[in-house]
Amino acid sequence: MRTFVKTSATVCLVLATGAVLAGVGPTSGQDQIPKNAVRLTYVGDTAKDYRSLGASGHAVLFQRADKLPFVEAVQIFAARYGYPQPPAEDFHLYLLNDKFQILKDLTYPYGMIERTSESGDLRWYTLVTPSIEVPMRFYVALSFNPHQTKGIYLGLDKNVKQAHSFIGLPDSGFQPVKEPSDWMVRVYMSEQPSGTKGIQRPAERKPAQSVASSIQTGSVDVVYSGIGADYAAAIGKVTDAARDIYTSAGYNLPSRIRVRVECSPGKAVGLRTDGIGGIFLTLPGPEKLLRPSQSGTFNIYGLCHECGHMAMYRTLPSRPWMTTAFAEGWAHYIGSEVTDRVFARLGIAVWPDAYDYRADGTQRLKRQIAALKTPTENPVAAGAKFFMEIDAAYPNKIPQVFREMASATPTAEQLAAAVGRACRSPEAERLFVRHAAILVKH
Repeated sequence: MRTFVKTSATVCLVLATGAVLAGVGPTSGQDQIPKNAVRLTYVGDTAKDYRSLGASGHAVLFQRADKLPFVEAVQIFAARYGYPQPPAEDFHLYLLNDKFQILKDLTYPYGMIERTSESGDLRWYTLVTPSIEVPMRFYVALSFNPHQTKGIYLGLDKNVKQAHSFIGLPDSGFQPVKEPSDWMVRVYMSEQPSGTKGIQRPAERKPAQSVASSIQTGSVDVVYSGIGADYAAAIGKVTDAARDIYTSAGYNLPSRIRVRVECSPGKAVGLRTDGIGGIFLTLPGPEKLLRPSQSGTFNIYGLCHECGHMAMYRTLPSRPWMTTAFAEGWAHYIGSEVTDRVFARLGIAVWPDAYDYRADGTQRLKRQIAALKTPTENPVAAGAKFFMEIDAAYPNKIPQVFREMASATPTAEQLAAAVGRACRSPEAERLFVRHAAILVKH
């Protein structure tokens, strides 16, 4: 069983330079907005399109009017998906300045967003904030931490002449969307603070915390605190080798990867990617960097695993149809394979606590698959088994499989057809059909 806790975060930003100032319209929680607030928006009242971007995120940089300095509320056109019972957790609303520094981090319960029963069942929700004074240009960001079994769809307005929206995270940067569209986010501004939930002015904000050290290794930047430079360098070397292995095989990884390591008491063990170019590792103490037999964590495999997620997410940004068996099964298979290949390049000595980490790669994966009795017993191993079979039968075709899937209608039949086209084989299509029950949501 994998030790790392995945906490993939989704951030939505809306760039609304030249945004429209409009009157207040009916929506959930509308009566909580101060009566004198003015709505700043760049999108329409409704939209047919929506996205949940998994380990990545959505984005709109707002430019406020000169005499409207206070944010009073934010509205999102959204719907929750996944299990009927909402998860017992919050999502985050961030206000950022134009340098992506956090001005305010606010949390709201997942349960306030109603679960959609049918596609397109989205509505506006009001997120009331303190009266927060913001600069002329500021970002609104949302972190939904989505997974296969829970998440929040955010509306996407494609009826705009020019795209102003982005994808990314505050601590890993943003990329513009590829087509004219904007995320369905709007902000309510006031001239004077209402103070309904408190007031925050610039002088009251805590200065941004700086990270202790950084190191560059090939195509990887490692920013770290709480661990030694030897482990930071090893993390960079492993990630750099993994990135080169993926790109040499035709996968879409960025020219540079940013790895951020935070190690301090009270931190949970966690490893995730934003799906774009960032990997984030948290640890309660440096002892968690030791070999798995002593620490219980598979750090080398974990870095290769997250690069695998990135390779898929950058090609398949919209994945509401995808099960855990598909997403995690893929990363488990390819992460295991790449772990072996990293060992072939770097050997034992790359890790300060040197050990033969091939034991964490395909050796471990093959044992898990051999012990598999039913797919539901271990969906991740079952998903990895599919990818192992398709890769063995059709070498080097999985990058094209992902590209074909990105443009396919998200049904089991059409996704299977995409696999057949990518592999140029009817048998490849039939192989996907045989596994479709665990790979595609019903």
